[in-house]
Order: sequence, then structure tokens, then C-alpha cells
Amino acid sequence: IAGAFFQVAEQIIDNPASIVSLLSESLPAQASTFLSYVMLRTLADVPLGMLRLVPLIVGTLKLRYVATTEHERNQVTLPDTINYGTEYGMHLLIWIIGLTYAPVSPYLVPFVALFFLVRVVVCRYEMMYVYAPRYESGGFFFSNDIQ
Repeated sequence: IAGAFFQVAEQIIDNPASIVSLLSESLPAQASTFLSYVMLRTLADVPLGMLRLVPLIVGTLKLRYVATTEHERNQVTLPDTINYGTEYGMHLLIWIIGLTYAPVSPYLVPFVALFFLVRVVVCRYEMMYVYAPRYESGGFFFSNDIQ
């Protein structure tokens, strides 16, 4: 949307009432950019995220050079917690791109669907085996949730 906006910025300044028609003409030209973005997220970012190379390297360096006591070593080897803010934001962006460009360029839709299919499998695995729950109430709120 920003690329389409910058392409017609001068025309919008000259005639602000024509913003909808100008953007509707230039917005479809940005579909290939978003297709590349969704494909990159699906086919490169998700598999590399599953490898978890950065936590492996950082954890190894911390264990080797920083952690000197037993308590520090235990803290380094604790499982990570998921950052819901970044995960939700990325999923929402892909969803909005899919909804925006589905009528204009339907060839983007299979890649958005593939992204969510792969992310469901990867997130399910990570939630069960990689990440530790950040908030654990021990079942205290169970009765309140059911009622």
C-alpha cells in the first residue's frame, strides 16, 4: 500500500478527492511484492525458525563464556517462552495481505494458505516441545473459565 501511495503522491496532492480511484489503479501493481514476501515467509523463514539457530548459538556462547555458577548455567538452559506479540503480528500481517489481494490477484491465496498450513504444524510442535508456558496458574482459574 505504501508503494502504491508513493507512486501517486503528487497526483493525490494535486487532487485529494481522487485518492480512492488512484490507489485502486496502482494497488494491484504491488501484488508481486507481497507475493514475494509471503513466499519468503513460508518457504524460508518458517523452516529456518524451526532450526532455532540463534538460540542455539547464543545459548552455547553463554554456557561457555558467561555462565560461571551452577545457577547461571541452569538459567541459560531453561526453555524459552513464546513472544505472542511478534508471532500474532506476523500472522495478522499475512492474513491482511491475503484478504487485501485475494480479489485482485488470486494467485496469492494458495501461498497464504500454505503459510498458515505450515505455521499450524510448526507452532503446534513448538508449543508442545520447545517453549515453556510463561503463565501457569496450576488450574486455579479452571472453574472460573468453565462457568
